[in-house]
Amino acid sequence: MKFDLELILVSLRSIKALGLRSNLTILGIIIGLAAIIALVSLGNSLQISINEQFNALGQDTLTVQPGKSQMTSMMSRLEEKDVGIVESVKGVRVAFPIYMTGETIEFKGKRKSTLLIGVDASKIDAMKDTRMIEIASGNLLAGQGTVMIGNKTALTLFDKEIKTGHTIKINEKSFKVIGILAKPTNMIARFVDSAVILDEKALQEISASQVYPSRIMIKLENNADVIETKARIVNALKRSHGEEDFQVSDASQIAESANSIIGMLQIVLGGIAFIALLVGGLGIMNTMYMSVLERTKEIGVMKAVGATNYEIMLVFLSESALIGLIGGVLGIILGSLIALIVSIASESLGMSLPFGVNPAIIIFGLLFSVVVGIVSGLIPAQEASKLDPVEALRR
Repeated sequence: MKFDLELILVSLRSIKALGLRSNLTILGIIIGLAAIIALVSLGNSLQISINEQFNALGQDTLTVQPGKSQMTSMMSRLEEKDVGIVESVKGVRVAFPIYMTGETIEFKGKRKSTLLIGVDASKIDAMKDTRMIEIASGNLLAGQGTVMIGNKTALTLFDKEIKTGHTIKINEKSFKVIGILAKPTNMIARFVDSAVILDEKALQEISASQVYPSRIMIKLENNADVIETKARIVNALKRSHGEEDFQVSDASQIAESANSIIGMLQIVLGGIAFIALLVGGLGIMNTMYMSVLERTKEIGVMKAVGATNYEIMLVFLSESALIGLIGGVLGIILGSLIALIVSIASESLGMSLPFGVNPAIIIFGLLFSVVVGIVSGLIPAQEASKLDPVEALRR
């Protein structure tokens, strides 16, 4: 018997005859490979999306955050004077702080807690330049008695929608809603979607405790050298603080950090999916062992009519390889569908997550599933080929 169409048809009939057992075995391969395809595809899409969004900030945007690292950020803080220090550095066009705190707001007699973001109203155009905010209706922040409302806050925080011209109260002080923000199109500005934005001085007045800048956003001069200007900012702040208890990051650094976290998650989750695929391989081995036991007489007949050990082994190896191939094809389809559904869902939620499946991962998935099938079926196939024809016919 040669490895041809007849052998494939025989193998397919044998797999069909196994019924539920073969279906469950194939399902194990499908789940493992679908998980790998979906995770890798979504991870790549997320990295592309993050890079695009941080690139949209431009190379002329820097961010100062408290703490030398994420671990120490809670123990450090920026000061209001840091804004002036940064803005005095050569190459800096404008710097503006962002203050954040949680407060209760009142609208039409009802109270709800939400995030308040304090910014310098005189520099609101600079904030718009960083693409952190975009107006859907109304105008940009105009003074201490006005606020802008995030899209999600305006639509869902209260039973009734907040619109421009309405008045809200924060700690018994009234503010006129001058603008409603558009739904953010990037993850960088997601936090403003569920917030109320007001002038930083008004925020300080209504806050029960001192509020410090959570970050300082910086826009550079058009011809400023990013590396040199960043170094000057670090030196200026270090002289003021007496130590380097802060971070100055550009868009590429933040994107690199985010990509690093995504990469680590992909490795961990991909490892779990890989284990699931190996479990599927054990299922193939178990199925093929059971097939050998159930088809002992058939093997005896095949040997009696002249089939060699190699041909017997080829029959069972082709069956296990086909189980792996079928599971691989269906797993790739399922994994691609999952990635597509998540991409469509993310678009509806206002997040840009482009759909795409790397052809290399498809080829790898198919080859790997077939190899898993062959390796898993190798021992059972060898056992089948070594059966004595006389003993096999007696069973």
